[in-house]
Amino acid sequence: MKAIAQALSLGFTVIANILVGCGFGYILDSWLHTTPLFLILGILLGTVSAFLSLYAMVVKK
Repeated sequence: MKAIAQALSLGFTVIANILVGCGFGYILDSWLHTTPLFLILGILLGTVSAFLSLYAMVVKK
């Protein structure tokens, strides 16, 4: 049961980081009228943040 909880936690962490980065990028694009620039940067930063979070969780063990 603990393994399932850890797997769900890792999955939600990845999804949340990418969605937050995507959301901030979309908001900045809407506000500054720059079509895909900040959305792409947000996705990239969210992905990097997700992998750093995963690395921190794995090393913590």
